[in-house]
Amino acid sequence: MVHYSASLFHLAPDPREAIEAAASLGLDGVGLPLFTPVLALEQLSDSGVRELRHLLSSRRLALDAVELILAGQGLVGDEQLAVDRVEAALRAAARLGGQVLSVDLGPLPPPVLAAPAPLPAPLLGGLLIIPTPPVPPAQQRQAAGDAAAFIPLAQLLRGMAARADVYGVKIACRATLACFESLRQLLAATDAPLIGFEVDTLSLLQDDLESDRALSAAGEALYHLRLSDGQRGQGGRVRPQPAGQGQINWRQLYQSLEQAGWSGFALIDAPQPRHIAAALGFFKTLQWR
Repeated sequence: MVHYSASLFHLAPDPREAIEAAASLGLDGVGLPLFTPVLALEQLSDSGVRELRHLLSSRRLALDAVELILAGQGLVGDEQLAVDRVEAALRAAARLGGQVLSVDLGPLPPPVLAAPAPLPAPLLGGLLIIPTPPVPPAQQRQAAGDAAAFIPLAQLLRGMAARADVYGVKIACRATLACFESLRQLLAATDAPLIGFEVDTLSLLQDDLESDRALSAAGEALYHLRLSDGQRGQGGRVRPQPAGQGQINWRQLYQSLEQAGWSGFALIDAPQPRHIAAALGFFKTLQWR
């Protein structure tokens, strides 16, 4: 079953007002960015944490996820800064009783492409077979180099997974500045518990990737969903659209989730409460029983 949330500060600038808005909209939870102009979760005092948890529980709202965007070059830039930010976000999530950290990893290396399949060898006179030319060494080195680019990033994520285990928080990864295949290859190379996927429907549209393929690739490591609609335009750009009015095949997405028996939170990524309310109403029409 899908439970719905929205980022707290898309609802209202003041945390109290935002929590009231989330409850009045009928959301199941909220996402909390690690940093906002009015609140830094890692700087909350113990009394501030207790107050925030009380506000959420009094409105029967769950903390869906702490949200973190690794700015700049993300994992491929300042590694220590990325580790410190993730550590702070994991600590904040644990203090607030959260179970998921949503992380945008930033840019990633391009995916390793499989070598093209050899062409069928033609026959000459029915007897002489012309051998297929081997893959050029330069192309082999390029493929190996691309694969090697994921190794240090995977080691970095494995270290983050160890910290996630300490805090009891899962890390749901997306990469809005990279294609889904790069993310898939990175997480496959990482192969660590508590490191999984956040499937972002707008990014799938950018990649022209069907949602069922992404969900199949994520499998049991699908920790979080981020829902928004859009329309592809010139130059590969995607323009956000109200839910149900873009090019996302929502029925296919929900059918895939139902077939997988998936249960978890989906964050409605919309900029204002009225957009969130409309999207919530639309998504509930697709919800299976």
